[in-house]
Order: sequence, then structure tokens, then C-alpha cells
Amino acid sequence: MKIVYLPTDDRPYCYGVVRRLKDLVPLEIAMPERPMLGNRFEGAALERLGSWVQGVASPGDALLLSLDALIYGGLVQGRETVDSRERVDAVCELLRMLRQRIGPSGKIVLFFVWKRLWGNLVHPDDMEKMKQAEATSRRLEQALEKRGESIAVFLRMLRRGARVPEGLDVGQVAQLARLRSAQRRDLLTILDLKTEVIDQVHLAREDNNGRGFYALEVASLIAEAKQRRVPMSSAEGGDESGMVLLAGMISRFAPKSSYAVGVNIANRENLEVSPTYEGRPFGETLQMLRQLAGIASAAGSSTSPENYLNISFTGEIQRGDPLLNVLHDRPPNPPPMDWLLERSVPAKKISRRYLRVDLSHINGVSEKLVTWLAGETELPLLVIQSGTMANRAGYGLFAASVVRYPLEMKVPEPVKWRRLAEVTVATYLEEVVYNGYLRTWAMSKWGGLEPSDEATLMSAEREFSDAAFAFASRKFNGLSFLERPLTIEAVRLRLPWKRWFECEVEVTVKSP
Repeated sequence: MKIVYLPTDDRPYCYGVVRRLKDLVPLEIAMPERPMLGNRFEGAALERLGSWVQGVASPGDALLLSLDALIYGGLVQGRETVDSRERVDAVCELLRMLRQRIGPSGKIVLFFVWKRLWGNLVHPDDMEKMKQAEATSRRLEQALEKRGESIAVFLRMLRRGARVPEGLDVGQVAQLARLRSAQRRDLLTILDLKTEVIDQVHLAREDNNGRGFYALEVASLIAEAKQRRVPMSSAEGGDESGMVLLAGMISRFAPKSSYAVGVNIANRENLEVSPTYEGRPFGETLQMLRQLAGIASAAGSSTSPENYLNISFTGEIQRGDPLLNVLHDRPPNPPPMDWLLERSVPAKKISRRYLRVDLSHINGVSEKLVTWLAGETELPLLVIQSGTMANRAGYGLFAASVVRYPLEMKVPEPVKWRRLAEVTVATYLEEVVYNGYLRTWAMSKWGGLEPSDEATLMSAEREFSDAAFAFASRKFNGLSFLERPLTIEAVRLRLPWKRWFECEVEVTVKSP
């Protein structure tokens, strides 16, 4: 059997990270080619996605499919779609055919992002929508609880311009109600397939504070799933949900690894904190993500300590989002790129025993962590620290679930060694060098959320690639990585979504 994975879209967390890690697993994981997923500006076509899934699925396979990709063509498109009836009906028919194809022994697991209230952000001025959405959410919650109506009835009245609390813009609330109604209708249509077709649905809670109308929506959807007897899990996050569920499938269906995954919390006060953009304490979120990833507590395990790959959660969760300060023309004035190279000293050792997930700053704007990397000589296997706390926790759990397989051998076979070496270096460049430093530098130099034109994009990618290659060569060349010498041959840093927010790094190391 194999796992068939359809990600939400082609952003690095959804696509690139999984693509480069999946070949380390001793189980086939099928993924579509990148162009099939569309892009930020044009959603994926259902006909292409459906043909691909049907073409690769076989009896007994486990299918892990993004409903946002299938119904809307991607998450960005899903945040703005109000008319999806025809497409969701086609998705239901596709799922019925897939059930027939894989048979009763196969699995169909679906994941869906319950969208944030403020939609897409394309300009720094859009940040005001975040505050307005939270205020509107509180007012709608109060109005709904006062009337005692069901959410479905309340949304129907809001779409007509009725029941709108005094002081709110009737047109804006009606449009919001149309969007939320469409999302709700689409998910309920999928749930109506019940367990004759689907085995599980996961609901990822995107960018919320755990209160207001959003929280009532989530509670209602979970109740609807329970009424239909469809198993539904739910957790904070969004982009990491596919990775976490994929880790769970790997844990369940791949050969058992001799390496176990452990979790260490350096600052246990973090467990009680509800981070920015998340509605529940981090400890609760981490526990749910561990369950979904199939990573249980180490208590009572018979695995010897030397066969543990430990995820060390470090740092102290801070409130607020440093990236917003940059976007609001209050940049931290990062030093020029030569500063990073001048401070860098060669690494002497990379551990095979642990990876680090740093919780210090939302979105990974962390000069302190960059300075640590430049000067540190003994490094973890990986460092992950971008996105929300749920994003990075999910990424860490998935990465640990995968990289433990080549670590079973003291010296991994050449192909696996090279892939793991490239993953390690690329992750340092993405997570720490770019997200912690270069991104802020770019926003300070060029401004805004994205390059203003294609020429700026190409110039920035060249400048970033040169800086990343120089840093990686100085930091990692000559290092003994898993008993073999490491030499960086090339580094290419891309901005696949043509914006500063995320990057994707391709690293080539010399074959052993």
C-alpha cells in the first residue's frame, strides 16, 4: 500500500517541505507535481486533481486529501469563495469513486481549514481588517446568544441584512455571512457522505482567539460531525495540518522505526500560554498535534535513550507579532547582510539526537536566534521557528517522524545521507537565516508584503541566494555530518509565492 497526499496548496509548509522529506520514509508517498496545485493567483483545477488522485490510488491505499484544494483550488481562494455548490457536489462524487477504487481496506482522511475572519492580506493597510474582524466577531456572538437561534438561521438572516447589530456595516456583515455560510454548507455536504465514504475529517482552526462568533462556528461544526457519526478532530493551526496527519499515517502504515521520538519542554510555562493567532493554550495544542502525528509520551517506553530523536521546545512565547511592526513602517533596522557572514564561525558538530523548535517569536523574526546560529559550533539536526506556534510544532513533529529513518544506521546509505544533509542545511537557511533575518532585511529595504515587480523579485532572489550560499559554505563546509564530510555545492533561494513572507531553499551537497 501507499499514502496518497494532496496538500492544500504549493506553499513551502504544505508542499516543498513534505516533498523533500518524504523520500526518507520506507513507504511510498505519492504527491502531485507542483503546477497541478495552481498558485497564489490561480487555484487548482478540480479536473486535474481528480484525474491525478484516481490515477495513482489503488486498492488498500490511504488517501490524505485537502478539502480546500479540492473544493476551492487552495486556501487563498477558499477565503474568498461564496459560490462553490457545483464544485463541492463534484468533490463528493469524486470521493465516492475513490472509495470504490481503494475498497473497504483503504482509508480516506480529509482536512479542512476553518478560515480566519479577516480573509486575505495583500497590502499593509489590510492589517486593520484583523482588528475589525475581532470586534465584529464579538458583536455577532453577543447577538446570536441573545436571540438563541441556530447559527444556520442567524447566518441566513445576516445575509439578508437582518439581525445586524447596531453600529456594524450592514453590507460588510452580509458579505461576511455569505462567506461563512458557504464554508459551512460545503463542509456539511462532505460530512453527509458519512463513514460509508470517509474515515476521518480534521478541522484546523486558523488565526483565531478562541472566542467570539468563530468559536461558536467551530463548536457547531463539531456537533454536526458527531450527529453524523463522522470522526472529526480539531486543533489550532492550518498550514501544518497536512504534515501532522501525514506523520500519523507514516506512524501507522510505515515499517516501525527503531528510533522513537521524544518531546522535551524547556520552559513549561509555555504550556499555559495561548499564543497570538491561537485560541487555546499551547500545551493543549501540542498534545492534540502529538496524538494526530502518532507520537505518544515516552513514559513506559522500552526504547533505549540512545535510540531517541528528541524534539526540544525552547524559548519563551511572546505576545504580539514582530512582523507587523516591520509592515507598519517600524522596521528593526537589521544590519547589512555582510554582518551575518562576518559573525559566522564554522560548525564542528551536528547532533543526530535532537532537533530544536524555538517558540520565541511569532513568524520567526528573531535576531537573537540568528546570532546564536552564526556563533554556535554544535548544532541540532534541525531548527524550526517560523509561522505560528501550531505551525512550527506540527512541522517539528512531522520532521522528526521522517528523519528518524535514515538515522537508524550510523552511516546512512549515500542517497539517504545526501538527502538528509540537504534537508538539514536548507532548513537552517529557511527557518533561521531567511525567516529570522533576511525577510526583515528585505521588507526594510523594499517595503510592503511583496516585491513591487518581477525585476525586484529576481534581483532579491539572486541577492538572497548568494548570501545564503556564502553563509552555508562558511558554516557547514568541512563538517563531518553523520560520519561523512559535508561540502555545499550550490544554494538557490526562491520566493515561490512572489512575496516576502515565505521562501524555499534548494541545496545541493557533494555526493559521498
